[in-house]
Amino acid sequence: MRQSVRARVTIVATEVFAIAFIVAAFGLVRVVDDRVHETVKNATNAALKGVVQQILNGTPFAQLQIEGQPVYYQVINSNNVIESTNLNGSDPIQPLSAGVRPRELPGKSKYERLSQRVINPVTGKCCYTVQVASSLDSADRSVETVRRSLLIATPLLIALVAAMIWTFVGRAFRPVAKIREEVESISGSTIDRRVPVPETDDEVARLAATMNAMLDRLESSQLRQRQFVSDASHELRSPIASMRTELEVALAHPDSVQWSEVADRVLSERDRLERLVDDLFALARIEEGQPLKRVEVDLDDIVLAEASHARAKPITTAAVSAGRVIGDRRALEQVVRNLCDNAARYARNVVRLELVTEGHEVVLRVDDDGDGVPESEWRRIFERFARSDLGRGRELGGAGLGLALVQRVVTSHEGSVTCSRAPLGGARFEVRLPSVRL
Repeated sequence: MRQSVRARVTIVATEVFAIAFIVAAFGLVRVVDDRVHETVKNATNAALKGVVQQILNGTPFAQLQIEGQPVYYQVINSNNVIESTNLNGSDPIQPLSAGVRPRELPGKSKYERLSQRVINPVTGKCCYTVQVASSLDSADRSVETVRRSLLIATPLLIALVAAMIWTFVGRAFRPVAKIREEVESISGSTIDRRVPVPETDDEVARLAATMNAMLDRLESSQLRQRQFVSDASHELRSPIASMRTELEVALAHPDSVQWSEVADRVLSERDRLERLVDDLFALARIEEGQPLKRVEVDLDDIVLAEASHARAKPITTAAVSAGRVIGDRRALEQVVRNLCDNAARYARNVVRLELVTEGHEVVLRVDDDGDGVPESEWRRIFERFARSDLGRGRELGGAGLGLALVQRVVTSHEGSVTCSRAPLGGARFEVRLPSVRL
């Protein structure tokens, strides 16, 4: 069974806390144990020194006193005879070196035991051995109390931390749940809706903002596709309707119609329809991201070849020089062809081509002496089915796809295309492509 992110985060965080707390608890018990036993040892050592000092001061054994916590002591002479004790005549406490944990005394609890020899200051010989023992019952009870408290508190605290993590993670992911619910409700007909952006300025807020930006792009793409389908269907319907009308009129008056003229008009509309379909196919191929065949291409050969084709207006190529680029030859031929056709369609008398190399770029300029394009439409003219208000009617044969195709092809070759005012008075289309470095 797959666990949710909330469950996984809670489990991992709780496990990390549990391990850290258990290690800290063991460390705390160890520290408390060391501290309380160190306290007992210090008190025992102080008592031992007090007894020794009293003996050296000549205090009778029966009057020896110990300050502080209850301490058991014995004073043993060189013959191992107890001179004084408050252990009720029990055997001497076995001497232990400092720091060694005590053993069980007969009938008694654990002790901290220390011993010291008392040297006769006159003879310089040892005359007594003083042994002192302090009970560790109180210290052990303190350590055991801490240990039991931790044993009870640890699972409760871990459970509390797990509940808090579960709650906080749930609150943190609450905006994500709202985003998911909103996204699930968005369809093609409701793509204008947006997910809620929390006011937390964190990763979730940035995710929501990114998703809204993505939805903006999807909506824009959908609108463009709808507009494209609408415009394409309208443009395709126009030549088909023209051909149908020509044929219906001719069939209605067969005796008064020049069939050769009808055939010419129908073929003209057929050519227009073919160009439109070709442009639509080329645009779709480029926007689907189909790879281009990239080879070295002499762009001047393409320009001169296209300029030699018969068109309504003459094309001058005196300013065409050598220029080599890397790209798809067929696509670049279509770019030059569309620009030449567009210029010849709207020129009054002449079209001029210029091809030069400037730095690391090959620049193609196509000028005409027509009415030109208003500056306000220099960008829009590269959109699909876009037409300028000046002379861009269907009577001139344009469907508004040629320049859109030019822009897509040039962009796919890492170049740029712009529209401006030509020195001849009409429009200038300038294409810049990276040149081949020799």
